[in-house]
Amino acid sequence: MGSCLEAKFGEVRMESSGVFLGPFIHSERFEQVTVVDDGILIVRNGKVVLAEALRGRDAVTLASAHGVLGSPVVLRPGQLLLPGFVDAHVHAPQFPNAGLGYDKTLLDWLATYTFPLEARYADQEFATRVYDAVVRRCLGAGTTLACYFATIHTESSLQLARCVARAGQRALIGKVNMNVNNPEFYNEATQQSIDETHSFVDSVRAMQNSLVQPVITPRFAISCDMDLMKRLGDIARTKDLHIQTHISENIGEVEAVRGLYQQCSNYADVYDKAGLLTKKVNRAGARRAPPGGGAAAAGGAGHVGGALPRVQHVSAQRHVRRAAPAGRGRHGGTRHRCFRRTKSQHFRCYKSGIGYLHTCVILKEKLQAFKLSRSFLSSHFRWSKSIGYG
Repeated sequence: MGSCLEAKFGEVRMESSGVFLGPFIHSERFEQVTVVDDGILIVRNGKVVLAEALRGRDAVTLASAHGVLGSPVVLRPGQLLLPGFVDAHVHAPQFPNAGLGYDKTLLDWLATYTFPLEARYADQEFATRVYDAVVRRCLGAGTTLACYFATIHTESSLQLARCVARAGQRALIGKVNMNVNNPEFYNEATQQSIDETHSFVDSVRAMQNSLVQPVITPRFAISCDMDLMKRLGDIARTKDLHIQTHISENIGEVEAVRGLYQQCSNYADVYDKAGLLTKKVNRAGARRAPPGGGAAAAGGAGHVGGALPRVQHVSAQRHVRRAAPAGRGRHGGTRHRCFRRTKSQHFRCYKSGIGYLHTCVILKEKLQAFKLSRSFLSSHFRWSKSIGYG
C-alpha cells in the first residue's frame, strides 16, 4: 500500500503506522457491531494491530509494545473513526443519469436512458471527466472499496481503473460484455468482446497495483448469449478472476430470460450452465426470484441487493435472508455500504452529523444510530470475504 498511503479528513491523517485515540466503531464478526467511546487504534505497516478500549492505560507505552513510535493523534470532540464502507455494485457510467428513469421498468429504462448514455463512453475525455467525479464522490462518502461496472469500451474502462488508482481507492473494475439483444450503437461481436476482455484484464494487471483488480462482467443473460457467457467463464477460471452480473431484477427480465433459455430450469441455472456460478461471482438483483440453490450455494456465490428494494420489497428481503444459511455472501449496492476492518486506509474520521449517502446514518447520538446495525451488517458483512478482501 506504499509508505504513506493515507486518507485525510480535517486534520486527521491515516498513514502506514500511527496511534489514534478517541471513539470508534468496528465489526469483527457477522451481525456484530462494537462501539468504543474511549479507544485506542494502533496501525503498523498499514494494518490495524490493536483496536480496543483504552481503559486508562498509557497510549505511548501500548504503541511501543506493538512497535509503533510517535505521538498519538487525538480525535476532536464530535469525531469518530469507523472502517471504510464497501459498495458491492456501482455503475460508474450511470452517474450523470442519477435520479432519472423512475417512469420506466428495467428493460425500458435500459433502452431509453442507460444504453444511450453508456455509448458516450467511447469518448475518452467524457469518460475521464465522469469517472474522476464518480471516484471522488465515492471516496467522499467513505467508500474505500467498490466493485465497478464500466462500459463495453476497453479504453474508457481502463481510464476508470486509472482514476481509481490515482485516488488510492481499492476496487474491482469490470469492462462490460454485451453481444446480443442490444441496440446497434451499443453492442459487441462475440470474438471482439472476448478479445477486448483479455486486453482489459491484462492491462489492469500490468498496472501492478494491488488495490485495483479486474472483474469479468457479463451484463446479464439477456445481453449475452450462452456462447459468450461460457467463454467468459473460461477466462475467469483460467485467470482466477472475480465475476459480476445481474439476476432477476424484475418480472419482465425474468420472463425474457425464460424465453431465451428454455433449456434452463431458472435464471440461476443459466449462469450455472455457463460456468459463471463460482465462489467469486456476485449477482445484483434477485428481487423477483430466489438467487438459486444447488450449485450456487455450493460454490459460495454472492448476492447484491440494492438499498431501496431491501427496504421496500418484502420478497427481496426474504430471498436474500434465505440465502445466508447456504453460505453465500449478502451485500449492498449503491447507497448501501458496510463496515470492514484491517487496512488502515479503510478507517475514515467523520464529524458527527448525517453520513452522506449511507443507509446507516451517523447522528450526533452515534450509539442510537447503530440500533440499525443488525439488519445493516447482516446484509453486508460477508461481501468483503466473498471477493477476497475479508
